Amino acid sequence: MHGFTTRLVCSALLTVAWASHSRGADERAEFATRPCAADVRVLFGDDGRLTGRVRAAARAAVVGRIRTVFGASWQAEVNVVHRFGVEDADDLARLANTLSRGEAPAYDKRFLLAVLPAEVEDPLQRLRILAVERDTATGHVGAVVTRRTGRVDALGTTLFAALHDAYAPVATLTSLDGTTAELEPLAVAFTRLDRSAAAVRQGTVLVPFLRYFDRDGTLLRVQPVPWTYLAVESVEDSRVRATVLSGYRAPLGTRVGRRVQVVGLAVRARSERTRVVLVRRGDAPVPAAGTRVEVVKKKLPSDEPTGEPVELLSDRDGAVSVPRPATGGFAWLYVRSGSAVVARVPILPGATRELRLEVPDDSPRLEVEGGIERLNARLIDAVAARETLVRRIRVLARDADWENVDPLLAELGALPTIDSLNDELDRLHTRPLERAKQSGNVRAAFQIEKQVAATRDRVRRFLDPEKIVRLKADVEELRKLDAEDATRFELD
Repeated sequence: MHGFTTRLVCSALLTVAWASHSRGADERAEFATRPCAADVRVLFGDDGRLTGRVRAAARAAVVGRIRTVFGASWQAEVNVVHRFGVEDADDLARLANTLSRGEAPAYDKRFLLAVLPAEVEDPLQRLRILAVERDTATGHVGAVVTRRTGRVDALGTTLFAALHDAYAPVATLTSLDGTTAELEPLAVAFTRLDRSAAAVRQGTVLVPFLRYFDRDGTLLRVQPVPWTYLAVESVEDSRVRATVLSGYRAPLGTRVGRRVQVVGLAVRARSERTRVVLVRRGDAPVPAAGTRVEVVKKKLPSDEPTGEPVELLSDRDGAVSVPRPATGGFAWLYVRSGSAVVARVPILPGATRELRLEVPDDSPRLEVEGGIERLNARLIDAVAARETLVRRIRVLARDADWENVDPLLAELGALPTIDSLNDELDRLHTRPLERAKQSGNVRAAFQIEKQVAATRDRVRRFLDPEKIVRLKADVEELRKLDAEDATRFELD
């Protein structure tokens, strides 16, 4: 790799801070009291206009803009790279994914900036500027930012603008109280010369990552927290207060500890939509095709929706495309299975191109629900038939038409009873309930038991045997009176 390096050292304080962040230091060091250590690499493609003088001027402009905008809050190394194998945004993203993988961190941020020629007619669009960031604390590679220019004299300014857009501030969690979190952004103790510089501010949205350490402060692993966001509500000096939005209970734990660090990485809605892939949870996850999803525009779960919900149906791959609202902001996804909501999660549409959402295998509950629907249909038929038979039997009994009463009584006795329907209910729900419990689907198991209990109560109310007992007693009384009358008539 050919090139040269310019290091920006703004003060003796930065030198001390840099040493504290060198390879081998405790990786749990506080973010707030050290500058952001940034590695910036500018990659130039083959183009006759990109002479050595143009490249040097562009590098110098990037250096100057970093110093002007970020001041002492950044300590940056800027490298110019002359040869590389990048042709498009995908190549740049792949290259960013390989940076420093498996190495101890020497930088907080690593940026790749690429200048590529573009075959377009507009002379002011003939250079493509690509920028991507890899955040060391989280291992996250951001979306590739694209800009265009045709002015080589303004190339450095455009390069810095792309870097600025790609930069995602980070912050560490310092305290947590329910759904209210306090955070300290990286290098917040330093004064930025330009207050418009990208930073954590009111309205910023961060996605959290859990960083696990051993006793010596060596990072063991980083784990993203899915379907969870930190929405910044206020910023006072270095104190950032945010609301935790999540589809899970206590996604960040209940308190801040030494062995687990929560880092929030800022995200922005850059795309027009987010593809959400639904998969059924299990040993062999399968796409949740044909699943209904409601997109409800609101921030907090308790908020009133803004506008009408958007109704979506997952395709054969289990995917739905969630559009970014015209006004931006959060939405909530309600994933439905039959009559039940099986998942409810927040989303910032456009912040990520694709997300994966595991939903419970709801087939046991659906199986029971279908069986109960069939049983309810039989119950309705049985109740209607019983009412008809009871009325006819009473009329015939009053007329002493015993020849027709007895067959109807037999027919009445053949109708479903509480015991027979309860036995059927046991057969249709026992195995699905066991499957739901074995798979850890607590919600489905609870709903199965709830539906079964409600059905048992319905059967008991509509097939009360006391009504039949009274009918038979009345029929026997009328039969006895008729027999006595017949005897009396014969004696007379």
